Amino acid sequence: MLLEGLDPAQREAVTSEAQPLAILAPAGSGKTRVLTSRIAYRIATGAADGDHVLALTFTRRAASELVGRLHGLGVRDRLTVGTFHAVAQATLRNRWRDQGRVPPTLLTDRRSLLTGLAKEGRRGAPAALGPRGLAIVGQEIDWAAARLVRPDDYEVEATKAGRRLRVPVAQVADLYRGYEAAKKARRLMDFDDLLLRCAESIEWDREWCEVQRWRHRHLFVDEAQDLNPLQLRLLDAWRGGRPDLTLVGDPSQAIYGWNGADPRFLRDAAATVPGITTIRLDRSYRSSSEIVDAARAVLRAGGLPAPEVIGRPTPGPRPVVHTTDTATDEIARVVALLDDVRFRHGHWSGTAVLARTNALATRMADELERHGIPTRVRAGGSLADRASVRTWLKRARTDPPPGGLRAMLRDVDDDDELGEAARSYLADEAEPSVDGFTAWLGGATRGGTDAVDVMTFHAAKGLEWRTVVIVGVDDATVPSRGAVAAEPKAEEVRLLHVAVTRAVNELHLIWCRSAPEGPSSAKGRNRTVSLSPLLQPLLDEGLIVDHRAAEPAPPPVPPTVALRPRAGGADDLLAALQAWRRTAASAACVSEPAVLRDDALAAVARARPRSVADVAALAEVGPILARRWGDQLVVIVDAHPWNVPGSRGP
Repeated sequence: MLLEGLDPAQREAVTSEAQPLAILAPAGSGKTRVLTSRIAYRIATGAADGDHVLALTFTRRAASELVGRLHGLGVRDRLTVGTFHAVAQATLRNRWRDQGRVPPTLLTDRRSLLTGLAKEGRRGAPAALGPRGLAIVGQEIDWAAARLVRPDDYEVEATKAGRRLRVPVAQVADLYRGYEAAKKARRLMDFDDLLLRCAESIEWDREWCEVQRWRHRHLFVDEAQDLNPLQLRLLDAWRGGRPDLTLVGDPSQAIYGWNGADPRFLRDAAATVPGITTIRLDRSYRSSSEIVDAARAVLRAGGLPAPEVIGRPTPGPRPVVHTTDTATDEIARVVALLDDVRFRHGHWSGTAVLARTNALATRMADELERHGIPTRVRAGGSLADRASVRTWLKRARTDPPPGGLRAMLRDVDDDDELGEAARSYLADEAEPSVDGFTAWLGGATRGGTDAVDVMTFHAAKGLEWRTVVIVGVDDATVPSRGAVAAEPKAEEVRLLHVAVTRAVNELHLIWCRSAPEGPSSAKGRNRTVSLSPLLQPLLDEGLIVDHRAAEPAPPPVPPTVALRPRAGGADDLLAALQAWRRTAASAACVSEPAVLRDDALAAVARARPRSVADVAALAEVGPILARRWGDQLVVIVDAHPWNVPGSRGP
């Protein structure tokens, strides 16, 4: 049962006796199935004791999925499955309890501490930094801690890594130094301290080290391409040089270097773990061959290795590139594509619009909503990011009412969006918590269950959709011009690769020639851009195709709509079409050409189509816009007959 349905590479990965072992699993290759099957297989064959298995993940969602799948495979042992932070915190809590020590207070929000340090007169006053500046300092502290960089070494290491910040590195280093001193003085620990303190305790306390290594004998790490030096140090402390280790992941999906992750640990596994055996999965069960080939070509265009991957045998359409002239045209194209997908499939769900930045994703979601397309936002625009909601969450942590969080959630104003979210959360969660509600808010939806998902490339990782529309693929955005050093540049390549591999069968890539001129875009200044250099080679090779070539050729024009000299009345029809277009554009809050261009209206007035198919046959309109507007255009044509007695047309 455990091996049923596995392909040869998957079967080898599950049954291999090699230790240590690295399983390189490209997007859609069944990574989670292979990992859980390997754990279950080793337990079933006696090669591992389930009570001594430690499976480490990077998100609670991933940990929950692992537990569910293992239970489905019949595993009933007391495995330890969780994130690095959760397992480290539980381990330290048990240690402190056994020692009779009062644990330090966990610092869950460092903003107030950093603000206080700035007010004490350290380099850079709050006015110089502001909330955004302090947020950057916090992000840099996370990066430094993950990379095991101490405050005194931060300036050198940040410069070496090519960190480009809006805050001087000397200022960050000074606040980082003060932050560490303040934590020590106040007996505070942040989340990264949990990992470091746990690793140090294993390294320094021989007796406790033996207990830990006896408890965790069989180690498994999911998404190992996201390991950072701090996590690797803790993993090495638990392992103690023993060979029983399985790493699973995909170096081509390493996209968290900005937060301290280092893909070299998995990519160069032999250097990280001497004697390791590597097995590579070679099939994608998610994406068509056309999409897989395009995704591999993105890696090659960025100068990265592109291992062979076989896509699904069922052929699909080649990915399509759409070029537009302005941001308004870009929105119109996205709307037309989404309308077409819904027309063919009968619903909005199963479709995603992905963007490189939160700003673009938010703008796209707002524009789609204005056009009547329901959206679901999982990144950017989260309720949890609002200042009022953050204040509410802080009060829930520090001063909860007698009835706890559940009572607070029930007392939220019924008319408030937070109140609606609170009631939905309570309906889904039997044991509500502040952290759980915060995480839930981060995934709150703007639309119902039948909606288009709109999010960033980062947020899309681990997800998939039948149809994916990627916007903003110009050379100013993809790759980001802020990526200057070699590794950030490589990460931009992998990020686009991740976005492309979210598509199951249909992929559209959209860009416009006129892009905002950075922060000054609010003043209306734009610059001319080109197609992303990561995509131009694919277009040249024919792996992706221009939308004008991708659309089916219009059928022959029937004699009834052949273009002949007017018999009269065309001016009246054109005026009626223009009036209709003004009304449609006003209702959708877009420019009139975004509905139909002038040449398209003129073509309708000349040809006088009698059906939607006739509208689609017009080259100036095409099948996509015909599906959206065809019925209305035919009605207008019928209401304006030719001025020829007894005749409807020429």
